Amino acid sequence: MKLGIIILSWNSEDRIINCLDSIFKFYKNPNIYVVDNNSKDRSVDLIKKHYPEINLILSNSNLGFSAGNNLGFVHALKDGCDYVLLLNDDVIVLEDFISPLIVEMENDKTIGTIGPVVVENYDRNIIQSAGGKINLITLDMGYLNKGENYKKINKIKNVGYVLGAAVFVRTSLFKNSFLFDPHFYPAYVEEVDLSYRIKKMGYTNKVSYNYKIAHIGSLSASNSSITYRRILNNKFLFAIKHLSVINIFFSVNFLLVKFFIKILLKKINRNL
Repeated sequence: MKLGIIILSWNSEDRIINCLDSIFKFYKNPNIYVVDNNSKDRSVDLIKKHYPEINLILSNSNLGFSAGNNLGFVHALKDGCDYVLLLNDDVIVLEDFISPLIVEMENDKTIGTIGPVVVENYDRNIIQSAGGKINLITLDMGYLNKGENYKKINKIKNVGYVLGAAVFVRTSLFKNSFLFDPHFYPAYVEEVDLSYRIKKMGYTNKVSYNYKIAHIGSLSASNSSITYRRILNNKFLFAIKHLSVINIFFSVNFLLVKFFIKILLKKINRNL
């Protein structure tokens, strides 16, 4: 069994070394692929200085989240990896969660993706996400257990999708296709699409409540209108890819009504 750890990095000089340090704290010779998405800061130099032994893949342009991770995935496949672990460059490994979750995937061949609970870095007892849910009518893709206190329990739960911040993927499912759909650009909804495709293949997506990983970044949607529109656009893409014509009609109309209400409320608040 061979595992490849893929970390997508972009202008991450303030976080990538902390992420790598936390991995090497628990694992002696991890097989890591850092894909640099054309960073403009010192992150590449820092990686070369502190961890020259890792596989550093340099992109000539910012490929976005999906295509960037796909680049690392291609290298992992060529090296014969049976599983990949996708990590954000702003996560902190808190314990050995890799070994037990690989054992889970080895023992249960129906698992397509699995991940730990993601907790806040500022308070590692507060859950950011224990996976997510997918409502195919409203296209709500909310996080499970968000804001709740983390309790270490021996439980593995089926979820709609596993967060892209920390997710194991069985590589055999994607040897003849892309991992993430690069049309979800530059980011958002790509992990929902991945998990949904895996479910359609007959496999499951799971989160283990027995292990956690800290995430520095926030999983809540940004307040910026640009981010909101990107999420909305990618939800439209998800609907077109996976839903029937009738479901698309209801889902798209629901999203549009929600979008216009949001705009209206902003205008009202400005006038108050």
